[in-house]
Amino acid sequence: GEKVKNRKEAARQHYVDGMSQSFQAMALSLEPGGLVGVVFAHTDPEAWATLIEGLLGSRLVPEASWPIDTELENKASRLGQARLMTSVWMAWRLPT
Repeated sequence: GEKVKNRKEAARQHYVDGMSQSFQAMALSLEPGGLVGVVFAHTDPEAWATLIEGLLGSRLVPEASWPIDTELENKASRLGQARLMTSVWMAWRLPT
Protein backbone atom coordinates (compact mmCIF):
# COMPACT_ATOMS: atom_id res chain seq x y z
CA GLY A 1 0.00 0.00 0.00
CA GLU A 2 1.00 3.51 0.89
CA LYS A 3 4.09 2.46 2.92
CA VAL A 4 5.52 0.58 -0.05
CA LYS A 5 4.83 3.53 -2.35
CA ASN A 6 6.54 5.92 0.10
CA ARG A 7 9.58 3.60 0.46
CA LYS A 8 9.84 3.27 -3.31
CA GLU A 9 9.74 7.05 -3.78
CA ALA A 10 12.28 7.54 -0.96
CA ALA A 11 14.60 4.99 -2.62
CA ARG A 12 14.18 6.72 -5.98
CA GLN A 13 14.98 10.13 -4.48
CA HIS A 14 18.01 8.68 -2.67
CA TYR A 15 19.30 7.35 -6.01
CA VAL A 16 18.71 10.68 -7.79
CA ASP A 17 20.43 12.60 -4.97
CA GLY A 18 23.41 10.24 -5.02
CA MET A 19 23.75 10.47 -8.80
CA SER A 20 23.46 14.25 -8.65
CA GLN A 21 26.18 14.43 -5.96
CA SER A 22 28.42 12.17 -8.06
CA PHE A 23 27.96 14.29 -11.18
CA GLN A 24 28.46 17.49 -9.18
CA ALA A 25 31.78 16.08 -7.91
CA MET A 26 32.77 15.31 -11.50
CA ALA A 27 31.85 18.85 -12.54
CA LEU A 28 33.98 20.29 -9.74
CA SER A 29 36.99 18.31 -10.95
CA LEU A 30 36.74 19.67 -14.50
CA GLU A 31 38.25 22.78 -15.97
CA PRO A 32 35.72 25.01 -17.77
CA GLY A 33 34.80 23.36 -21.05
CA GLY A 34 35.90 19.93 -19.78
CA LEU A 35 34.01 16.78 -20.77
CA VAL A 36 32.58 13.85 -18.82
CA GLY A 37 31.66 10.60 -20.55
CA VAL A 38 28.67 8.65 -19.24
CA VAL A 39 27.63 5.18 -20.38
CA PHE A 40 24.23 3.90 -19.27
CA ALA A 41 22.08 0.89 -20.09
CA HIS A 42 18.87 -0.20 -18.38
CA THR A 43 15.64 -1.91 -19.34
CA ASP A 44 13.39 0.35 -17.21
CA PRO A 45 12.54 3.78 -18.67
CA GLU A 46 12.20 5.16 -15.12
CA ALA A 47 15.89 4.41 -14.53
CA TRP A 48 16.74 6.62 -17.52
CA ALA A 49 14.60 9.42 -16.11
CA THR A 50 16.31 9.29 -12.73
CA LEU A 51 19.78 9.28 -14.33
CA ILE A 52 18.95 12.35 -16.40
CA GLU A 53 17.41 14.05 -13.36
CA GLY A 54 20.67 13.49 -11.48
CA LEU A 55 22.75 14.81 -14.38
CA LEU A 56 20.64 17.94 -14.78
CA GLY A 57 21.30 18.90 -11.17
CA SER A 58 25.07 18.92 -11.74
CA ARG A 59 25.82 22.06 -13.84
CA LEU A 60 26.93 19.76 -16.67
CA VAL A 61 25.21 20.27 -20.01
CA PRO A 62 24.61 17.59 -22.65
CA GLU A 63 27.01 17.82 -25.58
CA ALA A 64 26.29 14.64 -27.56
CA SER A 65 24.88 11.14 -27.23
CA TRP A 66 25.22 7.94 -29.20
CA PRO A 67 23.14 4.76 -28.95
CA ILE A 68 25.43 1.73 -29.17
CA ASP A 69 24.27 -1.84 -29.78
CA THR A 70 25.71 -3.67 -26.79
CA GLU A 71 24.44 -7.24 -27.04
CA LEU A 72 24.16 -9.81 -29.77
CA GLU A 73 20.51 -10.39 -30.62
CA ASN A 74 20.97 -14.17 -30.81
CA LYS A 75 23.20 -14.62 -27.74
CA ALA A 76 22.25 -18.12 -26.50
CA SER A 77 22.91 -17.49 -22.80
CA ARG A 78 20.36 -14.66 -22.76
CA LEU A 79 17.42 -16.47 -24.38
CA GLY A 80 14.23 -15.89 -22.40
CA GLN A 81 15.77 -13.04 -20.38
CA ALA A 82 15.40 -9.27 -20.67
CA ARG A 83 18.17 -7.92 -22.88
CA LEU A 84 19.85 -4.56 -22.99
CA MET A 85 20.07 -4.27 -26.73
CA THR A 86 21.31 -0.71 -26.66
CA SER A 87 23.26 1.45 -24.26
CA VAL A 88 23.65 5.19 -24.55
CA TRP A 89 27.04 6.86 -24.48
CA MET A 90 26.80 10.53 -23.58
CA ALA A 91 29.23 13.44 -23.42
CA TRP A 92 28.44 16.20 -20.92
CA ARG A 93 30.39 19.47 -20.77
CA LEU A 94 31.04 21.94 -17.98
CA PRO A 95 30.11 25.36 -19.38
CA THR A 96 32.91 27.89 -19.83
